[in-house]
Amino acid sequence: MESLTLARELKRFIKENKIIIMIITFVILALTVGLTLLSPKIQNSLGRPMENPAEEDIPAIFQFYVQYENGESFHNSAIVEEFFFQADVVAQIEAETGVAIQEALDEQWESGFVKTQDDRGVLGVARNGTSNVFTANATLASSEENLAVMQAYFDYLQSGNIPVLEGKDVFILREPENMDYLRAGSIELNEEAPTSNTAFDILLMGGVGLFGGLLAGIMLALFYQLFRKVITYAFSFGWNEEDIYQSYSMTEQSDREQKALQQAVLHPYMEMKVLLAQDELNEEMKNQIFQDKRVNLITDLTAARTDQMNVIVLRDLSELDPMLAMEECILVVNSGHTEKKWYARQRELLKNYDTQIKVIQLIP
Repeated sequence: MESLTLARELKRFIKENKIIIMIITFVILALTVGLTLLSPKIQNSLGRPMENPAEEDIPAIFQFYVQYENGESFHNSAIVEEFFFQADVVAQIEAETGVAIQEALDEQWESGFVKTQDDRGVLGVARNGTSNVFTANATLASSEENLAVMQAYFDYLQSGNIPVLEGKDVFILREPENMDYLRAGSIELNEEAPTSNTAFDILLMGGVGLFGGLLAGIMLALFYQLFRKVITYAFSFGWNEEDIYQSYSMTEQSDREQKALQQAVLHPYMEMKVLLAQDELNEEMKNQIFQDKRVNLITDLTAARTDQMNVIVLRDLSELDPMLAMEECILVVNSGHTEKKWYARQRELLKNYDTQIKVIQLIP
């Protein structure tokens, strides 16, 4: 298809389908802006359970720092942890707190949990690789029980019963407490969720909705036309590059337009032409095209004359005598009426003929 023809047909397509395109554009624009305005409320609604969580098992910790007398840091947090895990120490802490520590440790071991420097599991002592600060933590049971366990281990640390720490300075950086700052951080994070949109957000999403709606409207209208049973636009049916394509407005009644349509059908002069039209040509169109007395409009081949141009009008090419050697075949496509199935059938039958093909599209 020629680019000029395509541009002209697309312009006509948009003009004739502007109402449905505008409706779809408006709907998508409204949905986009509406969802933009509602999204903070939806986010807040979804986030509300996090702002008011049910009773949680908050870990408990305490922090300390160990150094040698010469001021160098003591790095071996794992050995301190091993003293925490000694059977008699665990039994003592269980007796003081009533928390089943050994059972939790056994379950963790059976689960295959692998400890890291930062994550020591349900109970342990982690070391910060940068500051060498030790953090004892308990995530064994409820918040109160975790705090009780950390308090008991804190007392055990200060009792001086850990031989590996003898002769070293132990500095307490944080006494036993629940990690409430994690809950506060979670709440703060949810509170930072946007409760309203800025004007820029609304304008931005409005632009996105407008562009997306316009594109969706054009595409939906285009798909509708492509899947219709009748031909409406030049891009909804095909022709070969060597074919001649011309379009004419049926609402234009000027002498110039009528003569142009007559020229399209009758030029060039040939002894025998076939004009295919699914709908019967009305008398007005016949008068417009065949007003030249030198043209013999026939429906019966026996009426053909050798001294005139003979144009036979048919509804289907299969009606033509196969012995006839036509010089040109003219396919009349009446936009909004001619069926694609009919057009495809005529194109298939024309494969049997070595003739010039001309497609004339009549636009209402």
